[in-house]
Amino acid sequence: MSEVQLRTVEAKKLLSLGEVKTIKEAITKVGISRSAFYKYRDHINLLVDSSADKIVTIQASLDDNAGVLSRLLSLMAEFKVNILTINQTVPVDRVAIITVSVRTVGMRGEIGDLILSASTLQGVQKIEVIASE
Repeated sequence: MSEVQLRTVEAKKLLSLGEVKTIKEAITKVGISRSAFYKYRDHINLLVDSSADKIVTIQASLDDNAGVLSRLLSLMAEFKVNILTINQTVPVDRVAIITVSVRTVGMRGEIGDLILSASTLQGVQKIEVIASE
């Protein structure tokens, strides 16, 4: 997920929680343009509403270094998601692709918050939601 998409998630969250009253306030606060917000806002709905019991599949590109996967899984534990499956490819060019399916019932926070936090972890090159039911 790109930086603009993550900021769009944050802007939508600010609006839904009532922390800001207008789209202009939200986009100013998160630092994106109005056109970027409108471009992505309808394509990221699954990231904003994780209050229900859902199964979400996340894919990440991780550096092939000790502790990277462990840090990501620890973060998921902090968000209280129930990890259902973990699949990892053999690293190619020192990058491993992992796919994790999680259940969101009882989750602390939103899936978008988890993705945003995970994207800042050392060794996480890319992370995105690829499916949600």
